[in-house]
Amino acid sequence: MELLFLLIYRLVLYPAALTLASFAAIFGHKKMRDGLIMRFPRGTDHPWFDLPKNKQPIWIHASSGEFEYAKPVITAIKNKYPWQKILVTYFSPTYKKNIEAFKGVDFSCPLPWDFPGAMTSFIRHHNPKALLIARTDLWPELLYQAHRLKVPSLLFSATKSKLQKKDLLLKPFFTWIFSKINLIFTVSEEDRLNFLDLGAQVVHSKGDTRYDQVISRLQNPKPIKETLFTENSPPILLCGSTWSEDEKVLLLATENFILGKQLRLILAPHEPTENPLKELCCDLETFK
Repeated sequence: MELLFLLIYRLVLYPAALTLASFAAIFGHKKMRDGLIMRFPRGTDHPWFDLPKNKQPIWIHASSGEFEYAKPVITAIKNKYPWQKILVTYFSPTYKKNIEAFKGVDFSCPLPWDFPGAMTSFIRHHNPKALLIARTDLWPELLYQAHRLKVPSLLFSATKSKLQKKDLLLKPFFTWIFSKINLIFTVSEEDRLNFLDLGAQVVHSKGDTRYDQVISRLQNPKPIKETLFTENSPPILLCGSTWSEDEKVLLLATENFILGKQLRLILAPHEPTENPLKELCCDLETFK
């Protein structure tokens, strides 16, 4: 059964996904294009070849915003074992700068292509002590090669909804995937039971590490500009990680309150890049 899953994934599913991603990049999907470009080999080297070899790091993988779940884990490791090297991989280019700037991350790079050769080369290059995956982003080849090369793996802050009847055909695949993970920490007891129902072996309910990150921020607050708070200023509605669709609804709902100086609105876009910001500025023109 394992060989069948690997053959289907290697020969059909992953190449098909990569082909679709390539077409999306060609036809203007900037995020997809950036993600593909940052993984292309430079000459004969892959991106991770620039990183120190055989440092035996603890390897943490966070797809993108899932890095927020990883931050308190990294901090806890560094507080107890300050000499321990931390390697972080990511899938999306969105969080690249955030990851590189975070104290405690010794080195980072994009997750390699999910092919046998690339994953094996990556793992042997770094010789990690363990693989910790934040929340989600379970790549079959990644887990298979880590298991084969005897790198212990752990999934933390995990959630899993119960499979619907129409999805039951996927259960053998999930069971195979979870068999490659040594330990799973879930957000809730319900999640724990759902993982067990899908064939996971060792699962514990340990909560959501985002709460640890919130506590850390409260204990180490960053100063807020005083210009945001004047003596008779109206209340502020702060909306974080917004998308264009969210912003259109928020602007429509708050326009009269803002123009009447009854409310101030602060938007923090999920992707503060050129095109989304231009679109937001166009939407704001209607306020004049």
